[in-house]
Amino acid sequence: MAGNKVLQILIVIIAILIIGGISFMLGAGHGRKDVRILYISQDEIIALEKARIKDESLEGKQLFFGKPEEAVKYIEQEHDKMIKGGNLVLLTDSKIYGSNVHSVSKEVHAKVINSLKASKANE
Repeated sequence: MAGNKVLQILIVIIAILIIGGISFMLGAGHGRKDVRILYISQDEIIALEKARIKDESLEGKQLFFGKPEEAVKYIEQEHDKMIKGGNLVLLTDSKIYGSNVHSVSKEVHAKVINSLKASKANE
């Protein structure tokens, strides 16, 4: 009688382990495919800004209209907005390589420039 009870408990434990393992494998496989990593690259933003001032006929031709500290503040704000939106967003010095890795530097740069222009117009 006691031997049957021990056998039943072992069968239940083994079944739970098997079901748990299968569930974990299915969940882990699904999660990896859906992960999208975004990054904001300092090098890319600086390159975009240098191209912007080179192409435009601006007086003084200063990076970020001479307000780099304000530009950094806007970049950090965009980063925070993206994170609150449920994204994994990294701030990096240069490009990141990998599967499902995408740069958002160009979009962030455009938003920063628009914010700086609006700030400049309000002065």
